[in-house]
Amino acid sequence: MNRAYIIFLVLTLGLVAIFSFSINRINPRQAENLVGGDKDEHGCVASAGYTWCELKQKCLREWEEACQSDDIGNLLIDLKEFTQISFSDTSS
Repeated sequence: MNRAYIIFLVLTLGLVAIFSFSINRINPRQAENLVGGDKDEHGCVASAGYTWCELKQKCLREWEEACQSDDIGNLLIDLKEFTQISFSDTSS
């Protein structure tokens, strides 16, 4: 009786192992459809909420980290270069 039980157990475990291996194999076409498999040209994963921030030169989630300069001086320099407006005081 013990021998039959051991043989049954070994065969069952073998079948489970073979079945789980066949399920876990990923077809290359299926890999394209996986969650997280949608990287853009910068490597940002859109399905995870990441977008490219040109200013910081990295992928980020805008609700976690704003894509803007924290330094007001850099912001004014960028604004001056973009608009060609002079911020000097001409009232005197």
